[in-house]
Amino acid sequence: MLRHDYWLMEYVSISTVIKKDKAAYERVYLQSEADGLDIGYFVNYHLRTLVRAFEHLEQALTRSKEEKKAHARLFENRRDSTSTSRNFTLDERQPQRNPHRKIY
Repeated sequence: MLRHDYWLMEYVSISTVIKKDKAAYERVYLQSEADGLDIGYFVNYHLRTLVRAFEHLEQALTRSKEEKKAHARLFENRRDSTSTSRNFTLDERQPQRNPHRKIY
């Protein structure tokens, strides 16, 4: 599919879906073998696998989008809290040095 410019397939993990349910893959293989090598079972299985892989991608994108929103809100809150505080000059924030202290 990647060779035919279906760029979204780069982000879809079909192997993860297959790995989670190996028994279903084995069952389809046996059904195909028992039914005169009918590939209809494989086609159906792989279409369902693609649908599940796209659902996983959609969930991951939604989760990522929500995390970005949360980070943006956190950053906005932090920026708001720092902008309302007193603006110190650099000298005021640094500890005052003792003029009698020797620096080695």
